[in-house]
Amino acid sequence: MTAEEQGLHGSAWAALHPPALGRPIVASFNVDEAPVFGRMEDYTMLGIERTTLSPLAESVAHRMGIKLSPESHPEQGSYFRSDHFPFARSGVPAISIEPGSIVSGHDAAYGEKLFNDFNDNRYHQPSDEFDPGWNLAGTVQEARLVLELMRAVSRARETPRMAPGQSFGPAKR
Repeated sequence: MTAEEQGLHGSAWAALHPPALGRPIVASFNVDEAPVFGRMEDYTMLGIERTTLSPLAESVAHRMGIKLSPESHPEQGSYFRSDHFPFARSGVPAISIEPGSIVSGHDAAYGEKLFNDFNDNRYHQPSDEFDPGWNLAGTVQEARLVLELMRAVSRARETPRMAPGQSFGPAKR
């Protein structure tokens, strides 16, 4: 999407003007962060509890040997400020898939240290740039997780929905 940092304008437009595929968008999976320090033991799916996607996501993660962890920093309000949110606001089950805290071979404290270092020293700063020393195995793993989740949704008997009581204002679709 475009213009996320300026108010989610690109995803807001896309949510209101879905591609002309003859069918509505049934789910939105946002990937805003990619793990760059190796494979992950866990991932977080922001907002999954606001949808009916949990059983599918849990099944996919289990098959891949991945743990689904709750959001580690809910005080940051990340669910409400990324490209998936305009889709949720328009009634599309939308989640943001993020690396969890456990990098394979390390404990959660190591993951928290990486998170804090990024937020303190790179997030929205010129130093947030590609590093050829990154271990992109986790990035590939995350892409596979999203692909398998999309496959599971496409094969599901029921179309995903927002969970009862989840409304973020008037639907704009």
